[in-house]
Amino acid sequence: MTLIDPADPPARREEKLIRICQSLMRRVEQASNDNASAFQQFQRAVMLEEQVRERTRDLEKTLALLNASNTQLAAANDAAQSARAHLSNALDALQEGFGLFGADDRLIMFNQRFCRQMPDVALHLREGLSFEDYITLVGRSAFVSLDGEGGAEGWVRQRLKMHNRRHAMFNLKLSDGAFFQVSEQRTADGGAAIIQTDVTEMIQAERAERARLLDDQAELVRATLDHIDRGV
Repeated sequence: MTLIDPADPPARREEKLIRICQSLMRRVEQASNDNASAFQQFQRAVMLEEQVRERTRDLEKTLALLNASNTQLAAANDAAQSARAHLSNALDALQEGFGLFGADDRLIMFNQRFCRQMPDVALHLREGLSFEDYITLVGRSAFVSLDGEGGAEGWVRQRLKMHNRRHAMFNLKLSDGAFFQVSEQRTADGGAAIIQTDVTEMIQAERAERARLLDDQAELVRATLDHIDRGV
């Protein structure tokens, strides 16, 4: 098959040659474009693969740091729990009752002797108990004697006022005649530490000494009156 017919006139043969050349040029240009496009796609694929590798390396580093942080956090939590257990054991070894309230006036921790003289109060002690609820429980306790204190409501109001001070100390009388001294001290972070000390023997000793002194004074007065007729 011949592309040019020798029988065609020269003008016709020239027109066919021009068309053939144009077609061949388009084929060459299209092939070049296709090759260039394929090469560009190859370049993009290489770049994307490198980016994926970089992201993978970054992700691996991040995961390694996260694992290390989790390990450190777990160690810190274990250390904190161990320290809290040691602190709790140390507080239980104290002879006094101890309770610690946070800056939000919520009970953080307490030992076994805290409010032990008031079983109906100790029954409701728990972490997170508000200070006001704690005071209300004490004021309404059947084991507390509030004679001359204006009743439970009056005592609770007075106790809440004392709670606003930097330091407060008072004696609380129990229904069985025992006494314990309550000392409240503000902590650096705005919380409050409460210490309850049994002072029953001390108060009884003071009362016995006071009674003895009164007896001595009464004896002196009687002796003076018995001998007043002899002159002074």
